Amino acid sequence: MKKTFALFLALTAFAFISAKAQEIDPVEPSQDSVIVAEPATVMEEPLPLYTEAPKEDKQIFNHIAAGIPIDFPILPDGIGIIEVATTCTPFLQFRLGYSLSLLDVMPGFTVNELSGIISQFSPGTTIPSTVEINDGKSINIGDSKFDFGTNIGGLKFLMDVFPGKRTGFHFTFGAFFNPGNLDNIFEINADLATALKDAGFTPGKYNEVYFGFNDDDPKFRISPNKDGKLTVGIKAWPVRPYVGIGFGRAVRPDKRVCVTFDMGAFFWGTPVLVGYDYSIDPNGTAVGFSPERVSKSQDLQGLAQPLEILGKIPAYPVMKLNIFIRII
Repeated sequence: MKKTFALFLALTAFAFISAKAQEIDPVEPSQDSVIVAEPATVMEEPLPLYTEAPKEDKQIFNHIAAGIPIDFPILPDGIGIIEVATTCTPFLQFRLGYSLSLLDVMPGFTVNELSGIISQFSPGTTIPSTVEINDGKSINIGDSKFDFGTNIGGLKFLMDVFPGKRTGFHFTFGAFFNPGNLDNIFEINADLATALKDAGFTPGKYNEVYFGFNDDDPKFRISPNKDGKLTVGIKAWPVRPYVGIGFGRAVRPDKRVCVTFDMGAFFWGTPVLVGYDYSIDPNGTAVGFSPERVSKSQDLQGLAQPLEILGKIPAYPVMKLNIFIRII
């Protein structure tokens, strides 16, 4: 019994020692059964020494657009032909435009035709076809052709000022002027050559004929030029300042097509009706038809009140739509 118990203790001690030996020195796995992966090598590109910032578009005369003005029929400043716009800064743009005056495109009428048109709207109202001239003579102007229309087209220079870099709303300042005839904003031209020739006057000397309106005022008269052209017009400032507001930009670097709207007025001073006397000066002398002067003429008394109203209109309103295409 004692031998058996001693053997049991010996085996137990051996098992305990073997277990401790395995914890202290475990068997490592063989290299044939385990594959160790090496870490991958990453190639990094060298960083640039500096980064170039995008250039800011300062819009200093480096963008140009061409446009077509569309005039509103009630308030036209002529028939728009073209406008060219350019940027100066994000806050400022310039425009240069040209318009045909309605005088250049309006059809002409004879006195008889015009009298017939007026009588349709005002029955009984006609334009006399026979008028008196100097020395008590008279001529028949019934078949003489008249053309008339506004003469406020021509060149215009405009400056658009924007409150912000990206705003479309703008204030506009500029000027209108007509290089062909700087003074008259409205004209009536009559070709009296045929009527004067039929009356026996010498061609090339038609300026010797004049129409007087008051015997007590010998200078209150008008005459055709040597070729028989008689002109009456409404005279105003030769250069007419413009002030207005608008919406949209004529030139945008990020858009090819732009639409703008403008409304404002140009100032023409105090308009006055004038005729021209070529009987003394071959270049013509302007003769003013003031309300006071007209009221003393038996033939022209009816014009006194309309001329007085005309003199109280210092500005002419304008509305316009523009379509621009950026070229640069």
